[in-house]
Amino acid sequence: MRVFRRIVGLVLVAFGVAASLVGAAGWVVGDHRADDGSFVAELAPIHTDGYAISVPDVSEVAARHGVGRLLAASQIYGDARLRVTVRADSPVLVVLVPSFEASRYLADVEHTEVVGVGYSSGVQPVQTRLVPGLKPPVAVPRTWPWVVVTADRSLDFELPAAEPMALVLLRSDEGLVFTATVTAAIRPSSWGLATTLLLVFGVACLLVGAAMLFAHRPSAVDQSGEAQTGQAWTAALFAADAGNSSRRVDRFGYRDWRDRDRNWAAVRDRPARSPYVDTAT
Repeated sequence: MRVFRRIVGLVLVAFGVAASLVGAAGWVVGDHRADDGSFVAELAPIHTDGYAISVPDVSEVAARHGVGRLLAASQIYGDARLRVTVRADSPVLVVLVPSFEASRYLADVEHTEVVGVGYSSGVQPVQTRLVPGLKPPVAVPRTWPWVVVTADRSLDFELPAAEPMALVLLRSDEGLVFTATVTAAIRPSSWGLATTLLLVFGVACLLVGAAMLFAHRPSAVDQSGEAQTGQAWTAALFAADAGNSSRRVDRFGYRDWRDRDRNWAAVRDRPARSPYVDTAT
């Protein structure tokens, strides 16, 4: 039982240390949020020699990014919000549309596709590939489910989306060649609650684990001390009883049972005398 308690205590301490470290790191990282509670990342400029720049599945690209996956995993309630802002060297349209609609729209249209976003301390690197095509795009639909805004506005939507959503950047004059810089801001709604719960859970595990590891159990020395204390109390009680009984005698003239036992022992151990021996001589 003692070994099992120590094993459980060690496991709780390990969980407590890990949860406390993650919670503390969350508080430190949370200090770098913007005023609205979002984490902002600026992507490296994306250049295309074609007609468009596309992100086939925004949720998948964000999930492959380590920080984006961590922010999405920290959601306890609600959803994370992604806000996309675009700057370009030409007037562009920012389009949010289901992925299958974007694939059909950009079929056989030369464009640059974003396949991944790296991680760095400053501007985030972007991996792209050029998709060849033979024809220019048609006019962008302005009906649902197409969401179209100009570059001076931002798009705000939930992560993860209910269905794969694509982000498409097009020149408003449907021309070739442009460069755009995308800024993404992820706002996790329950970041503060998640880090607080981690800290509380970690501290609780540490306290319980430490109590199980270092709880005091009576040792052999303590038990012998308790035995000696009990014997001292017993002797004191007997002494008190002897003091009280010294003031009275029973019908045989003895003060207490100790006096009687001593007298009987003396009689028992005395050598027997023969009645035929003359003791006078």
